Amino acid sequence: MPTTGWACTTLHGLIKGGDATSAYAFFQRAADMGSPAAMTFLGYKLAATYDNPSEGFWGNLPIGTKMLECAFAQGDGDAAEKLSLIYARANTNEAKGRALKILHEGVKLGSAKCADSLVPEFDGIDLDNGTNLVGHIDKARAQRYGKIGDILKLYDGRLKLPNLDKVLPLPPAPLPKWNGNVQTLIGGAKAVTPQPKVQQGASLQGRELIPHGYAVSSLDQSTMTVAGNQLVPRDGYWLALYGPASADKTQLIPARRNTPERYRAGERFEASSSDWLTAEQVQWHYLGEAYALPPQRDDFLKHMIDAEFLREIPQQASPVRCNGQQRCPQTGVWEGRVDSDHPMAVLYNHWDQQAFIEKAEAFPHPGERFIDIAISDVQWTYLGSPNAETGMPGIREITL
Repeated sequence: MPTTGWACTTLHGLIKGGDATSAYAFFQRAADMGSPAAMTFLGYKLAATYDNPSEGFWGNLPIGTKMLECAFAQGDGDAAEKLSLIYARANTNEAKGRALKILHEGVKLGSAKCADSLVPEFDGIDLDNGTNLVGHIDKARAQRYGKIGDILKLYDGRLKLPNLDKVLPLPPAPLPKWNGNVQTLIGGAKAVTPQPKVQQGASLQGRELIPHGYAVSSLDQSTMTVAGNQLVPRDGYWLALYGPASADKTQLIPARRNTPERYRAGERFEASSSDWLTAEQVQWHYLGEAYALPPQRDDFLKHMIDAEFLREIPQQASPVRCNGQQRCPQTGVWEGRVDSDHPMAVLYNHWDQQAFIEKAEAFPHPGERFIDIAISDVQWTYLGSPNAETGMPGIREITL
């Protein structure tokens, strides 16, 4: 549920008769339980420099800022819009640059509010009084943020654009040439995934076919063995092996193609692929019926592709990997990961933890997203998808 709507209904009586203190206690409880939306709401209400309960805010700027940064670290892009207002208060060049960057990062996290905030900044609002974050007019960038913001409104924060810098980098980086189609902007900024490799066993047919998403038990779990000259006693998958009856299962050798085969009760087993093996010498081990596997990463990625949250790109023939301390050796989309046993792995290792990086630039530091990870702990993998050269120095064209 959007934060603004949640706040409105809560303060208008759905929580203990509409009492503001009870309502804010509800938000505090939700924030304590890790809700980024609750942190964003409370953080902004605490980000004033004085108390005004009648207007619904309390002054505790340090705590309010930390809550917003925590919400941002957990992927709440709208928290960036609130943080930009706080960062810009000092009105120094450094403060305005920080506010501009956090808005841009909020767009990557799917915030239409951040995109809408950037449009007037690049259109030149408040240039006359010195509070404009950009310092100059840039209609081309304003147009792209506007188009992207219109699309993000349709997704309510669910569409992530981690590779925004591919189509809309912050100045002074030059803008790549754009064909005017908004889907080019969205497609280029989306997270990407390499086309899946051919699944093992996908080419099997007939008795050897195990449906996608299913598996059969391993040999060591088999509790029934039948000689090949007998009729199949039970529906399910069987594995043909050969060896002394007293031999351990791990010492038996394949009597056919060493893949499970499905038979129905009453059928006859197929002959061995070795002419010298007679039917009665072949041991058929029962592996049971195929069972459904829990959803796998590939299933998740396919769902995200079908829902158009991910864009497929070709597999890299020889993957390039770099430690986060290195400079980027190749322009394109990179994916960041920490070891699975890292205490921040669950927070950091997301499907959209990607960035479009130019050659020789530094890799993004996790601290920029308020995540406590040493840059040396991050491993980056090159996925590809650079923009195309145009023949004009420094100018590239957005390609998908």
